[in-house]
Amino acid sequence: MELQEYQRYERAKKTVNRQKAFYRHLVVYVLVMIALFVTRYYVFPKIGFYYEDQGFQDWLFWNTYGLAGVWLLAIAIQGIVVFKSRSVSQWEQRKIQELLEKEETTQQQKWK
Repeated sequence: MELQEYQRYERAKKTVNRQKAFYRHLVVYVLVMIALFVTRYYVFPKIGFYYEDQGFQDWLFWNTYGLAGVWLLAIAIQGIVVFKSRSVSQWEQRKIQELLEKEETTQQQKWK
């Protein structure tokens, strides 16, 4: 395998690993959120874990939804980085090729 093919293979492997990490992160998020909401809205009421204290209820509300929101934001940022980096890389490759072709055309015109 020549160097250029090996480099392409390594880049592709790195991209696949990043995508796998993103999907793993997303699956863990969904499973934890299911467990969190089932515990919060099904298990706690069943076992009588309910306080009349409004401050505690507010804390529980903000921790439940705050965790879900902040974590989802982190996953969204990871998704943007993982999936946009490929398109940026492809754009870079096209631009490099375009500039090389332009330079080659310029060189050929100079020799004419």
